[in-house]
Amino acid sequence: MGSHYDKYFSGQNIGSAKAKLMHDIKYGVLDGADLFELIDDLEKKGLLEERPFTKKPENQWTNEYARHLATGFASGLFSRGYLLHCADVAKYLNQRKKRSKALLSCGMVGLAVVCLIIAFCRT
Repeated sequence: MGSHYDKYFSGQNIGSAKAKLMHDIKYGVLDGADLFELIDDLEKKGLLEERPFTKKPENQWTNEYARHLATGFASGLFSRGYLLHCADVAKYLNQRKKRSKALLSCGMVGLAVVCLIIAFCRT
């Protein structure tokens, strides 16, 4: 099995391993090809649990929804689709947070420039 599988599932009880995995997905520590590799390993080991779950549309993805998803494994939600959906939500929210910070920074710089212009025009 791959190193990602070993990182999460070797030497830990399954509940703790799932909790650590969901935490890392939520915060973008594990995503992309690494996540796909781990999911493939989980599938080979028979650790995925295929249960239906309801996905909210993208315009309803919030931090509260991400927290709800991150704890879903405790109620048996632990499928390929579920893990990938969690990763999609986490990526979307992390990108939105970065955009918000960038816009705030630009706004502050713009305000500073306006203040400087006003100050120099008065002198």
